[in-house]
Amino acid sequence: MRKSGRPTMKDVAKLSEVDVSVVSRVLSSDPKLAITDETRDRVLAAVAELDYRPNRTARALRTSRSGLIAFVLPQKTSEVYFRLVAGAAGQCTELGYQLVVAGINEPEKQLRDYESAGIDGVLIAAGGLDDDELQRWAGSNLPVVAVNRSTDLLPTACDLDYFTASSLAGKHLKDLGHTRPAVLSGPWSQPGSDQRLTGLCEELGVNSDELTAVSSHGIGAAAGYEAGIRLADQLDGETAIFVTTISLAFGLLKALSERGISVPDDVSVLSLHDEELANFTSPALTTIAMPTEQLGATAVSQLLNAIEGRDTPQVVVNDAPVLVARQSTAPASSHQSATHAP
Repeated sequence: MRKSGRPTMKDVAKLSEVDVSVVSRVLSSDPKLAITDETRDRVLAAVAELDYRPNRTARALRTSRSGLIAFVLPQKTSEVYFRLVAGAAGQCTELGYQLVVAGINEPEKQLRDYESAGIDGVLIAAGGLDDDELQRWAGSNLPVVAVNRSTDLLPTACDLDYFTASSLAGKHLKDLGHTRPAVLSGPWSQPGSDQRLTGLCEELGVNSDELTAVSSHGIGAAAGYEAGIRLADQLDGETAIFVTTISLAFGLLKALSERGISVPDDVSVLSLHDEELANFTSPALTTIAMPTEQLGATAVSQLLNAIEGRDTPQVVVNDAPVLVARQSTAPASSHQSATHAP
């Protein structure tokens, strides 16, 4: 072990009793590296003990790479995206890369700018992009990974397990006696929208076309309010509303209040994703918390594999979603039929 100075990869290899190449492949999350979990843990423990940080400047000289990764987000973001970026940034730090965060602007120009700036690869938060928009990013000469989206338009993508998450939502509602919730969704044209309903419907034993459902024109709170007004006016005895993303739910709560529909006395509300703000809505919003930070970290690992020319299959983060029960859901037996102003 080095007594002074900056620790090197050789120091990590010596302390963990492996070859330097093994350390390098562990740190780059090489999926083809065949080692035991015990060996991997030993390498990571040595990295932590030595406080080893890869030398980005030396690597750039050796590999002709900058060590810079861009993460492109929608212009309107929420805490969900901040957590996504936090997970990506943490993984970049662990692997000796730097993360550059930018809003979606003009894809062709952004990509040209990234190429001229020496960006090694791009993560794109693609959950809210339609196929045409994503196709513009797919034409890049840079490695690009779609995040929060399953798609065949790019060689690789990382997504969350929305089937399991919506199944958990369905189970919570079923346990409370709700059998046919109404649905507030993002745009139906948005790829993957059906994935956020499949688990719910299977858990409740219903078809999606049997449910009262309204889609929004966007994914923000304002879009949720506008669509929530329309949904409130269509309710016909439903005792619960399932919302496919939390920003929409914030707008929905305001819409229901304006329509004189009490939550949870008249109707329960449950949303996918979780934010701290959910504790401060009135009532506090029941949610399904998703492993968003892990998604960001996984996306970085996938992008680095692509940069290194390794296989990069589509990945679904399988960390279990978690029910966060708050005051916006209650037993169906305690509800009155939802009514609204004509």
